[in-house]
Amino acid sequence: MEKKYNILFITLIFILSLCFLNIVMPDPDYYWHIKSGNYIFNNGFLTKDIYSWFLKGEYWYTHEWLAELIIYIYKLLFRNMHILIYTFTNLFTLNMIIYKYNKETYFNNKLFFLIWTFLSIILLPFMQVRPHMLSNILLAITLYVLYKYYKKETKLIYIIPIISIIWANIHGGSSNLVYIFTFIFFICSLINFKSKYIETNKLDKKRIKTYFIIFILSILSLNINPHFYKIIIYPYININDNLMLNTITEWQKTSIFNISHILYFILIFIILFIIIKAKKKIKLIDLLLLMISIYLGYKAIRFWSYTYIISSFYISNYINKRKDDKYLKELIILIILLLTTLLIYSIPNIYNNSKIKYDYKLINIIKHEKPKRLYNAYDYGGILIYNDIEVFIDGRCDLYSKKNLKDYLDISKMNNNYKELLNKYNFDYYLVYKDQVINNYLKKYKIIYENKELILYKKDK
Repeated sequence: MEKKYNILFITLIFILSLCFLNIVMPDPDYYWHIKSGNYIFNNGFLTKDIYSWFLKGEYWYTHEWLAELIIYIYKLLFRNMHILIYTFTNLFTLNMIIYKYNKETYFNNKLFFLIWTFLSIILLPFMQVRPHMLSNILLAITLYVLYKYYKKETKLIYIIPIISIIWANIHGGSSNLVYIFTFIFFICSLINFKSKYIETNKLDKKRIKTYFIIFILSILSLNINPHFYKIIIYPYININDNLMLNTITEWQKTSIFNISHILYFILIFIILFIIIKAKKKIKLIDLLLLMISIYLGYKAIRFWSYTYIISSFYISNYINKRKDDKYLKELIILIILLLTTLLIYSIPNIYNNSKIKYDYKLINIIKHEKPKRLYNAYDYGGILIYNDIEVFIDGRCDLYSKKNLKDYLDISKMNNNYKELLNKYNFDYYLVYKDQVINNYLKKYKIIYENKELILYKKDK
């Protein structure tokens, strides 16, 4: 019976991961990611800007270089399908790691597994072809190993420093989570405490010592990257950069007053409801990770997926065992059939999502015009880079924040000093979205080209 359910669950994860491809699309950052992967594949490490006419040669924290290389290799291997295959393999792998860790407890309450798997919908808002997909997998592997060792001694713990090296090169902006989580497990392993609601048990000296050693090694391992120790401090520099955080959409704080954020609050409610209703003592390590995940989720919407992933490694412990529900197997089969039907009907949409889309005519006109000092819309910078057109700004906010990001925003919104800034940069062309305020000023210039979204202006000499 358990074998049959195992096959059903894996099939469900497989089909659900494919169905998620309905909403996947290239993020604006995708274009400079793939371009960087192309450069790295042919030339090696990249630590200085080569895409901006204004900041060319400036030091650039290429903290995602390995992910960019991986994405580019996907493109070489799978061509037009690489976006879909990259996304699917990451989603399926992530859910299978969570499933493998929880398989025994899932079988104790199969209905819970069914519900919890569908809660992975929390990943949907962030399903763009970007390095953070690989970060999700590395986070899951890290928790898998740390929790396994916390329950029982295992040699898997020795791969944590290796994960640290990989993570520092895949997505250095979040790689500090490796040593942070290892340190939390180390602290909990030192404590022997029981109260009415919370408990933790001190581990044996060998495991305590191993946690500490792995914690130190995970920090040292982060230095093995093209930027060395700078990657360790890089996340802390960014987290205090309010200009950058306020500019990037995915870094906005979670708000109870934003209707689009309701899904995250539903997830938190379900987690808290399960833990409280279980009437079991809460493990201290689970409580700390819950608090950290809620804090991260509050700080930025980009961490919503982390809350789901982190909680997936403890939530099933608070689910009571139950007998097989009557017709549950039939229900799972029905859901799989419905998802398969949806998948078949959505194949044209999925295929359309795999295409790289931009206005080719606009790009060709810009190349023909050969601007020297192009002012461009922030979100379109990646597409310009992809097509070998030098930009004023793009999605690499960490590069621009201390240089020209505020100037770009002031110009775009026609703030008080915008005319001084226009004189400072002496732009010769302007590529702007039609809803940008700066259009009110640029109307006096010649329109070279426009489409439904963008206008290309040429400044009079």
